[in-house]
Amino acid sequence: MPDSSRHEHLAPLATALSRMAEGVGRADAELLEQQVLLGDRSVQGRVDDLVDDALEALREVATSCRELANAVAGAETGHEPQREHR
Repeated sequence: MPDSSRHEHLAPLATALSRMAEGVGRADAELLEQQVLLGDRSVQGRVDDLVDDALEALREVATSCRELANAVAGAETGHEPQREHR
């Protein structure tokens, strides 16, 4: 069993992970705001696919950061974290 006196050192890590998830969420919104209409259907499709892939990756990173923050917070308090359903 880990030394409980070290658990308080985990709080900054949980905070950093939570902030990272929030930052990724802002990047997600900013990317959506920047979508452009190009006029060329085939190019537009490729750009839209690229944006969709980027958004999916950002959302996965945000979800992972939240899960890790919850796990770290759970380790800090000695509770088992709940996993998010995707």
